[in-house]
Amino acid sequence: MGEFYHIVVRPKKDFVEFRNQDVGEKGHIERLAGKLKNGEWATHSWLIEKTDAKVKGKSLIGKTDDAKDLIKKLPVKPKLEEGDVFYAIR
Repeated sequence: MGEFYHIVVRPKKDFVEFRNQDVGEKGHIERLAGKLKNGEWATHSWLIEKTDAKVKGKSLIGKTDDAKDLIKKLPVKPKLEEGDVFYAIR
């Protein structure tokens, strides 16, 4: 397992290219942006460092204000899919 929990907000099949971006303090929260077929960029997934969140059952709970804020702003509550991967797709 890696250093981050992954929260997928849009299916990978929608994208043709990806780019990782730090958000806020280096390494705590990252955004995996993807280029859509029409050339626009959108968020594919969010990565939260494991020190900033914890798993409770099948839910991801933020431990820092930034992680709590991100999880609160997702379109749906993230649910554990497998390993470190959560899905928050409508």
